[in-house]
Amino acid sequence: MINKHSVSCTLILRLLVVTAVALLFSIFLTLERVWADSIKNVAVGNIPASVAFNPSNGYTYVTNVDSNTVSVIDGSTNTVIKNIRVGSHPHGIAFDSDNDNLYIANEGSYTVSVIDGSTNTVIKNIPVGWSPLGVAFDPANGNVYISSGTVYVIDGSTNTVIKNIPVGLHPSKVVFDPNSGNVYVTNVDSNTVSVIDGSTNTVIDTIPCG
Repeated sequence: MINKHSVSCTLILRLLVVTAVALLFSIFLTLERVWADSIKNVAVGNIPASVAFNPSNGYTYVTNVDSNTVSVIDGSTNTVIKNIRVGSHPHGIAFDSDNDNLYIANEGSYTVSVIDGSTNTVIKNIPVGWSPLGVAFDPANGNVYISSGTVYVIDGSTNTVIKNIPVGLHPSKVVFDPNSGNVYVTNVDSNTVSVIDGSTNTVIDTIPCG
């Protein structure tokens, strides 16, 4: 004889399982829509390499190596509002908070393009050494450091080269340490990192790597 209570319990359990699965599926679809709305891929130029943010206007600047441009993205809409023509094969980029300028290392044209952040136009192209790649800004002294065979030091107030610092072979990336006031430069073909004292613009240490 069939137990009616057992059948009822089985049907209730099945109903609960189906309801739970339907609820989970509904939640998944909702989250998927939220994720889709919150994530956006912004199309820029060919081979985007480096990026910098300008807090003065809320724009993000992206160097496009094969397009020879810098794409300007409006952070409020996540859309490209302008593509700025710079030198050949732009790589590194840094924002100068003292003058609201952006500095772009153009590997192919051996120059540094200076973009005025208030107008998003190139106001100067500064000749440097071969294959400039990395860029860093030191807010303590207002200087911009460019890895370009050696390290070129640009005075942000005049946009002129004030010093050329010998480092290791093929310097590439450059970063400023606000805690020590030092600038660190990776030397690809020397397997070293050069440490530059920002107060004297001299190499105070060479660190072996690898």
